[in-house]
Amino acid sequence: MEQTWYREAVSQGWYEGPSSSVPQPASTSEDWYQLRDRGWRRSYVTQLTGGTRGLANMGNTCYMNAVLQCLMHCGMLAEVMLGSEDSTGLPVGIKPQPLTRAFTEALVEHWRSSHELAFRPQLIKSVMARSAPQFAGFEQQDAQEFLVFFLDALHEELNEVKDKAYKEIQDDENAQGAERARAWWAHYESLNQSVVKDIFVGQLCSRVTCSRCGHVSMVFDPFWSLSIPVPDEASCSLAACMHAFIAPENLSGENRFFCGRCRTHTDCMKQMTLSRCPDVIVVHLKRFQTRGASMQRTRSTRGSGFSKLATVVNFPLSDFDLRPFCAQGAHEDTYGYQEPLLYNLIGVVNHYGASGTHGHYTADCFEPRSDQWFHYDDSSVRALKAETMDQRSAYVMLFARATA
Repeated sequence: MEQTWYREAVSQGWYEGPSSSVPQPASTSEDWYQLRDRGWRRSYVTQLTGGTRGLANMGNTCYMNAVLQCLMHCGMLAEVMLGSEDSTGLPVGIKPQPLTRAFTEALVEHWRSSHELAFRPQLIKSVMARSAPQFAGFEQQDAQEFLVFFLDALHEELNEVKDKAYKEIQDDENAQGAERARAWWAHYESLNQSVVKDIFVGQLCSRVTCSRCGHVSMVFDPFWSLSIPVPDEASCSLAACMHAFIAPENLSGENRFFCGRCRTHTDCMKQMTLSRCPDVIVVHLKRFQTRGASMQRTRSTRGSGFSKLATVVNFPLSDFDLRPFCAQGAHEDTYGYQEPLLYNLIGVVNHYGASGTHGHYTADCFEPRSDQWFHYDDSSVRALKAETMDQRSAYVMLFARATA
């Protein structure tokens, strides 16, 4: 029976999909279960020859280059896509879909080439332009938007589920939140099965409580990227931004919510929490906001109607604990024990300038062969001391879950 790439990757030990039902083969080494803190398997890293190659700017494509560098330095994604190449340059079992081929080509050039000249990701740009026309020209684009479009497009190419007929969610409103979250996740997985989904997709719980009758409405939605608020102040911590994201919000006036019990719109309290954390979580700092009447020193202008928050956001390099931001019962076993949810930084997309459409993007990525950080500015690459990262310009961050 012909296997898909996903099952092939799991059965060969290239990737341990969290939702896979394929039995894991016995291993002569525990190396697979001893991933480096930042998502790389030690024995696999020794097979790599590159990692510090730049990407050529093809005309305002720094937003794409910065995102691609971060994704190419995501060990779980890079290893499974380079796990077993055949004569076509693609992993065994994979049909040569356009974006999969283009990204695999970029990964091969980055990790298995001794070339020092910058690589031109022209094929990736061409494929993305066909699926998302806003990336067709040579105008500056938003890096976070490109990242989400890219991951979703790659997922759709690799999605094993081809029959996407409508299915009802088997949801019991009287069940506990964690049980309902699993039901919603099972429904999502019935339509979405790919290695990209397994690595990057998490689940958000939206809980709305009616202030009149106390009725609770819950929705559980998948997410590729977590967009969190940034305060208008000189500095703060990433944890403070996360706490602001999950803080209860009063819905009143035009934002009132329709209560199913009261059968009318009422004032409510809404709270967002994490009901499922992915292996790699993408955190997007919402630095661009509508400009108010006053401009503080932490802001810079972005056109006439927006401002960029230049707040210094102090983010951890390791042991970023997501448990305080989880919904009740999330990631708990049958005994009520919550498993560790510690994450380590693997990549940062930086934005410089006052405008998201006219600024410049770079990337800071962890390079596993040298066990150090590098700064990628299009074709220019240099070593970077982690403590010198620009926390005022960090825009998108990728954290990999620690497995040990």
